[in-house]
Amino acid sequence: MKKSNHYINKETADRFATAVFIILQTILYSVFMWQDFSNGSDTTNLKYATICLCLVFTVYKLPFSSIDGLLVFLALLFTVASDTFTLLINDYFTLGVSLFIPAQLIYGLRMRVWAEKPLYKSIIARFSVIVAVVLGATVAQIADGLTLVTAIYFSMLLYNAIESVFFAKTFKRILFCIGLWLFICCDVCVGLYNLTDVLGVAVNKEVFNFASIMMWGFYLPSQVLIVTSIRKEKLAPLRFK
Repeated sequence: MKKSNHYINKETADRFATAVFIILQTILYSVFMWQDFSNGSDTTNLKYATICLCLVFTVYKLPFSSIDGLLVFLALLFTVASDTFTLLINDYFTLGVSLFIPAQLIYGLRMRVWAEKPLYKSIIARFSVIVAVVLGATVAQIADGLTLVTAIYFSMLLYNAIESVFFAKTFKRILFCIGLWLFICCDVCVGLYNLTDVLGVAVNKEVFNFASIMMWGFYLPSQVLIVTSIRKEKLAPLRFK
């Protein structure tokens, strides 16, 4: 009975901590979205803090999970590193975007662990996608490093989002699936925001303003959903073949 009570208390504490995390992120999200919509003060540091808070939450979740929590923690490490360059420092964009690639590869690995299936098929499929992107960039004579790493990263994100649909059979996995698709919505906004600078294509002012605000309107919710999708149960070990 004592063991059961201890489990219940631990479960309750975990739920309470998760609720506090979500409430705090909701408050911070509301603050920076209001500031952005009203053209208020700069929200860069606040936005960066919310992503760091996501990383802190994954550290908290590690004792409550096995390899699932560890994989999300590692992916968030790369995500925070990427945001350090692309958001906080606002420079070294090629390096910053390239750090999103291992994050997406780790999420792909996470789903392989869920499936309890051999890893080599996923490696071959993802490698084929990357090769196709590189060949396409070569044919299109795209020599810009930022454009190339962005294409590779986005192809991995899209691959994961599509694959996650087939795993969305439990509440936690549905959260992960929605998080990835919100991530895509964020990147579409980023693309629209940068369309004029990159391709010289004129973008409607209303579309530009919407994209500039909603890239983070989609991004933070995506990260919150991903980190709250961490599973507490033990998972089967990864098989390479």
